[in-house]
This record gives sequence, C-alpha cells and structure tokens, in this order.
Amino acid sequence: MKQLKALSPVQLTEKQLELFQKLYEEMIIYNEHTNLTSITKETDVIVKHFIDSYWVLKDHPFPKHSTILDVGTGPGYPGLPLKIMEPTLKLTLLDSNLKKIQYLKHVSEQLELTHTTFAYERAEDHAKKNLNHYDIIVSRATANMSTLLELCIPMLRENGLLYLYVTPQQIASENIMNALKILKTTTFNKHDYELPLEYGKRSVMVFKKQKHVIGYPRPYAIILKKGL
Repeated sequence: MKQLKALSPVQLTEKQLELFQKLYEEMIIYNEHTNLTSITKETDVIVKHFIDSYWVLKDHPFPKHSTILDVGTGPGYPGLPLKIMEPTLKLTLLDSNLKKIQYLKHVSEQLELTHTTFAYERAEDHAKKNLNHYDIIVSRATANMSTLLELCIPMLRENGLLYLYVTPQQIASENIMNALKILKTTTFNKHDYELPLEYGKRSVMVFKKQKHVIGYPRPYAIILKKGL
C-alpha cells in the first residue's frame, strides 16, 4: 500500500496500511466468486474506495466510540475504511444483499474488527427498529438525497450527523429544503474535495438532526411515490 501512503490526505499508521492491504486482498479474492464490485484495479480501489471513504476525516474526525451506521454499504464503503481509521467506532454495516453481508462478516473477521455488526435488511425496515439510535450515519448509496434523508434522519439521535457522499452534479440538481424542514434537520457542513490522480471531484454533505419527528420514515412505497 505504498501508493495509498503517498496519496492519502490523512497520515496513516503502519497498522492501518496493513489493514488496508488485507482488505484489498480479501476483497479481490472474494470477488472472484461473488460479485462485490467492478472496481478491482489496485489504484482504483485505493482512490475510489479507500481514500474517498475517509477523506472527510481530514477536516472532521469522528468522535471516539461513536455509534455509526453505513446505509447501503455494499462491499463495505465507506464503513470499513472509516473503521480502520477510527477503530473505536461502533459500526453497523447495513445492506439488503445477503452475499455482500456474508462477505462483510468474513472480511471483518479476517481484519479482526471489533464492535462491528451486520444488518441484512432494507433501510426502511432497519429504521423502524432503530429510531433515535445512532450518533453518525454515512451513505454512499445511489438513492436521491431526499429519499436518503427520510430513511436516515429518523435513526439519528438528536444532534446526530448524517454524511451523504454525493457528486457536485447531484447537489446542483436536487432540491432538499422541504425535506430538511419537515425532518427538523439543518445543513451542518459541506466538504468538497478532488480525488488524487484526476479521479474527479466529490462532495460530502453533512446534516444535523435538531429534533425527532414522529411518523418518519413513511412506508417505502409512499416515499417512492411522493418524496418530501
């Protein structure tokens, strides 16, 4: 992981570099029989999966021992890199794809990641059982921001933070003000950065929950039919 060490916006320890190396190796081996990701070239994984996942920590380190949920984690991004960077996080990886959850259990065991749990279910089902539960929620899922806000904000504790990994184009094209108003949530911060080696511009939108609103999220069919 010499390239990761050279390109990283945050200084990495030898232990962290070892874990990222092992994460890469385990993902590539598992990907041979289970479709986890189309991004497999080492440089692509380093920049698009690893660095993109934890870049936000450069300006805003997560508090130690925070409870954190990764919604629609897929093969573990951004959750696993964030956990490697801050081992005290109490991480839950959520995905509705059983094969990916099985991989996440395997790789977390191989990396000996403690305080890591796995949720094989849809976000709306997880939300019903975990209202006011998490300090931090992160997501690189592909749903529109309004949908993600409604699914995620109810699971945050008051003053909890939601980090949505989005493209600048997505920010420009989506109107989320009404959703924020209904869910008693404010835009807390916005991190804009450019990935190394001309891999493109990225943004992380950070939202802060002010007060819990009863009745959300609504049933998913209604969310899809009529967004906030």
